[in-house]
Amino acid sequence: MSLEASWNLRSGNAVYSPFIAADYTRLKTDGFNERGGITVLSVDSATDTFTTSTVGARGHWELGRIAALYASAGWRHTFGDRSVQRSTGFVGSGSQFSVQSVTLAKNAVIGELGVNLITSPGSRLSLSLQGLNGDGQTAYGGQVTWGVSF
Repeated sequence: MSLEASWNLRSGNAVYSPFIAADYTRLKTDGFNERGGITVLSVDSATDTFTTSTVGARGHWELGRIAALYASAGWRHTFGDRSVQRSTGFVGSGSQFSVQSVTLAKNAVIGELGVNLITSPGSRLSLSLQGLNGDGQTAYGGQVTWGVSF
């Protein structure tokens, strides 16, 4: 579930939007038992929740009739338990062990930079880069999207 409040400020061909957002995620994972040989794996069910808040700003700039540039920057805070841990084991041997996810950064700077290009009257190409840095973690991502209308 997400909740966001923002305000659009227009200036010429640009729109600037300060925002505040809150996100709540609940992940329910079913347990399972494999069937087969001596290394049959058993994993317990679990429910995990994550809550984040983000404060930041976005910008959108029209670059003529065929292109637009957009960017955002913000500070994200993660509340509560920031990692997932599963209890699991091999049924035949009775040995138990835990598997733990990477811990989410408690505080992180996040950003995105992208461009939208109108490639023809019925199609658009979007390119974007995203990044996160905080609490010793660094993550980068990219996305290319081509949309066609007909």
